[in-house]
Amino acid sequence: MKLILASTSSYRKALLERLQLDFQCDSPDIDEKPITGESVENMVVRLAKNKAEAVAPNHPDALVIGSDQGAVLDGEILTKSGHFGNAVKQLQKASGKRITFYTGLCLLNTHSGNVQTACVPYTCLLYTSDAADDWLVGVLWVGGGELYR
Repeated sequence: MKLILASTSSYRKALLERLQLDFQCDSPDIDEKPITGESVENMVVRLAKNKAEAVAPNHPDALVIGSDQGAVLDGEILTKSGHFGNAVKQLQKASGKRITFYTGLCLLNTHSGNVQTACVPYTCLLYTSDAADDWLVGVLWVGGGELYR
């Protein structure tokens, strides 16, 4: 049975490569807009499942992995920063606060139709100093200016 990663993310690909398993990537073409009133936990699981389901027809005998991530700061769901300047503003706003990242995961067996999902939260306390700001700006620049992946 083949293993398929329903993602074009180089970060998710690199993470799965650490398991030293043979797998292929397939690009899911889905609408990732949040639904009004939807919790971040439900959103990341829904999007992970939608990604897996989007590529499943291309792989009739495979295990398909879908994943998505969201973050919450001060009760507000963060959006991807979009560019470097916004990433720096998001980090400054988060300084000294707890931010929770939620990873949605879906494993879809295209042979049996079985679907398993999970949401894994991870809370961090972010802080900055002048030295940390300089380091973080360097990391953001190298990483393309996104606050999270």
